[in-house]
Amino acid sequence: MRTVAVTALLVTKADASDDLVRESLVTLYETNLPASYPGLLPAKAAKEYNAAVMHRGVVKYHDPAAAFKRVSQALELLSKSKEGLFGVLAAGLMVWGWRRRRREQIAAEADKLQKQQLDGFIGRTLTVELEQMEVTEPEELRAYLRQVTHIKQEALKELTSEKVRGDQLFAIFLSQCAALSEKIQMRMIYARVSQHAVCDYSPK
Repeated sequence: MRTVAVTALLVTKADASDDLVRESLVTLYETNLPASYPGLLPAKAAKEYNAAVMHRGVVKYHDPAAAFKRVSQALELLSKSKEGLFGVLAAGLMVWGWRRRRREQIAAEADKLQKQQLDGFIGRTLTVELEQMEVTEPEELRAYLRQVTHIKQEALKELTSEKVRGDQLFAIFLSQCAALSEKIQMRMIYARVSQHAVCDYSPK
């Protein structure tokens, strides 16, 4: 009489130790037990059986190199992560270098512009010096003195570059302003003294 046969499974708990599972499989496949049970699935066929979730100990038994494969995969992932990290660092360095060069370029352009402005301030001071030489009235000279003071204050406000302020030309400009202011003040004093002297000697 024929009977219905079903595949018997060796079941264990998920938290069973790997050693226990391995010893069970060794007893099942590496002893004389298969001879007593001809219908027992060979180890190779059991490995390919996918009707249930295999315990990790079963996976290790059927595929001893699985652990090494996982280590290899982990190392490969780490290698790729390093490559990605190096790529990000390289890109970051490129961006940082570009931004630094850009800042240096902007600073150089700003210095160049301020040097041109300094030349303009020096030119305005020379113009004032030439024009005041033709004036003898104290009040008119006072106007030129105000111009020199205004030019100096404007230059100090606009020329903020350390490179420009450390330039010898900037020091010459300040000395020029100081000398011109002193010259105009002396001419104003001389003009007043001369006017008083004329008044004292005028006929009464």
